[in-house]
Amino acid sequence: MLLAAAAFALTIRVYDVYGLPPADRQVMLSVASTALAEAGVAAAIVDCSGPRPAAACQLPVAPNEVVLRIHRMSPDDSHALGVAFIHGKSGADAAEPNTVATIYATHVADMARRSGTPVTTLMGHVAAHEIGHLLIGSNAHASAGLMRGSWTWLQIQRAHPEDWVFTPADVATIRLRLERRQPLLAGAPVETMRMATTVMSSILPFAPAASSSAGGTSDR
Repeated sequence: MLLAAAAFALTIRVYDVYGLPPADRQVMLSVASTALAEAGVAAAIVDCSGPRPAAACQLPVAPNEVVLRIHRMSPDDSHALGVAFIHGKSGADAAEPNTVATIYATHVADMARRSGTPVTTLMGHVAAHEIGHLLIGSNAHASAGLMRGSWTWLQIQRAHPEDWVFTPADVATIRLRLERRQPLLAGAPVETMRMATTVMSSILPFAPAASSSAGGTSDR
């Protein structure tokens, strides 16, 4: 696979409170990490689910980390497939990293059933979309590609490859914002970085900050 220039390292902490089988969770994360890799982001997964989470899950979230939560359904009973929490100042000029994204497994499973798509595949696309919001720094949506705002079952069923990748404009914004995270990463506590390096070297390649707005993926 060709990456978009040099890859930026990103650690994704996964908190699965829904309870996907580990094999399904791994497939879902593989789909998400593939989409991120095509945007020049090399993701490493830290599994913080279950009774024995990785040691790194106890550390503060570092500037090169995001949190992905898998919940049963949205708390407001909407049909959103997922949501990302974005700080007030959005876009490429937003300085503070966004941290928390959530996908709603029940809603994704329903859409997967209606479109005849493997649920782990669709869940991976939703995960990449919501992490995309965090990296782009905005809850706005693109008119096409992975960051479009409305996913109908017919669009999902047609499975056009261009529907599941970041647009060049999205990739440019992601890379710009990740470049701006590097000074923050350089100032991270040594113990945090040592632990992150240890965990990332032993896993498959692939307290959250407050937020003031949310951007999600609708199934309508």
